Amino acid sequence: MTTKRLSVLLCLVLLLQLCGCALPEDQRFINPTEPVIWEPTMPKPTEELSETLTPTPAPRKTAEQIAAELSRSQKVAQLFLVKCPAGGAAELLKEYDVGGIILYGQDTAGETPSSLRSEIQSYQDLVPVKLIIAVDEEGYPVNRVSNREAFRSKEFPSVRSAYDDNGVQAVREQEGEKSRFLRNLGINVNLGPICDLVTEDDAFMADRSMRLTEIATSEVVAAMVNVMHSNSVGAVLKHFPGYGNSTGDSHTGRVINDNDEAIYWAYDFKPFQAGIEAGVGAVMVSHSLATGLDPTVPASLSEDVIGILREKLKFDGVILCDDITMEAVTDYYEVNEAAVQAIMAGNDMIITTWSEEMYHAVYEAVNLGRITEDELTEHVIRIIQWKMDLGLL
Repeated sequence: MTTKRLSVLLCLVLLLQLCGCALPEDQRFINPTEPVIWEPTMPKPTEELSETLTPTPAPRKTAEQIAAELSRSQKVAQLFLVKCPAGGAAELLKEYDVGGIILYGQDTAGETPSSLRSEIQSYQDLVPVKLIIAVDEEGYPVNRVSNREAFRSKEFPSVRSAYDDNGVQAVREQEGEKSRFLRNLGINVNLGPICDLVTEDDAFMADRSMRLTEIATSEVVAAMVNVMHSNSVGAVLKHFPGYGNSTGDSHTGRVINDNDEAIYWAYDFKPFQAGIEAGVGAVMVSHSLATGLDPTVPASLSEDVIGILREKLKFDGVILCDDITMEAVTDYYEVNEAAVQAIMAGNDMIITTWSEEMYHAVYEAVNLGRITEDELTEHVIRIIQWKMDLGLL
C-alpha cells in the first residue's frame, strides 16, 4: 500500500514538471502553491498599423518662379498677343509659346459653340504656359461671337443701350451674362470696357463709346470690371490716354488729340482711374498722338504716357500696345522697330499679326541690351500674374 502511494506521488510530480516546461520561461511558477495566470499579449488592431497618410500638396509657384523657368526665347514670345492665323493657330503654337491669341470675326465664321470650344482647348493643350484667349465683344456694333446665329439668337447690345434701360444694374446683368457666355467657350479676356469720353458725333469713338459723363462712365467701368472678374473673364481698359473727340481712324492714319494735360486729368483719366481702383488686370494704350502729354510720338510708343499709367495712376498690371500694324504706326515707323520701341517704352504685350521677323527683332533687342534681361523678365512676370489671376495657371 505504501509503495502504491509513493508511485502515485512520483507521477504527480513528473506531471507538474512537464506542465511547467510547456509554459514560457518567464511564466513558469516557482511556488506550486500560487496559481499561475497566463495573459498573452494581443496584437494591436490592423487599423492602427496601417494609418492612411494625407500627402501635403506642393506649394503653388509664384509668377516670379514660373518666369525663371522660361528660356529667353519663351519670354520674348510671351510678349506677343497675336491675331489668330488664318486656318488656326496650331502650327504657330507648336513652335512659339506666344502669350495669347485674339479671335476676330473670321475665326468664328462657320463655327459652333462646341467646335470653337474644342479648337480653343486644343490650343491650350499645345503650350506650357496657358494662353490669353481674347476677343472684342464690346456690344453692338463690335461683336465677334454673339453676332453669329450659331452662338446666340441675338447679339449683345451696346453698353449704352443697357445703361439706358436700367442704369448700372442693367449693365451688370448684361456683362455678367456676356462673361459667362465667353468663358463657357474658353475665351478668358474681353477687350473692354471702352473708357474714351466722347461728346461729338464725328469723333473716332462716337459709335463705340458710352457717350456718358466722366462720372457716369467711371461708375459703369468699375461695375463692368467687377462683374467680369467675378465671372473669371479679364477686362482691358481702352484706349489710354483716351481718344476724346479726336477725328480720323488710327487703323488708317494718325489721330491727334490736342487736349492739354489738365483736361486729361479732369476728364479723360477718370474712367481709367475707376477701372484701376476696381482691380483691372490690363490697360490698352492707343496710337493717338496726345500732344498735351507727348507731342513727339504716339502714346503707344511714349515713355511719358506709359509713365503716367505706372507712376501717377499706380497701375501695376499688364499694359497692352494696340495693334502695332495699324497705319497710325506703320505710316511713320518701320513696324519691327516700332514693336521694339513699344516694349522699350513700357508696354508688356504687343497686339499684332504674327510675324517671325518682329519676334526676332524683339529677341535681338534683348541680345543687344536695348531691352535688358531684367526688363524682359518684369514684363513676363506681369503677364504670368495676369494669367494666374484669371485661373489659367
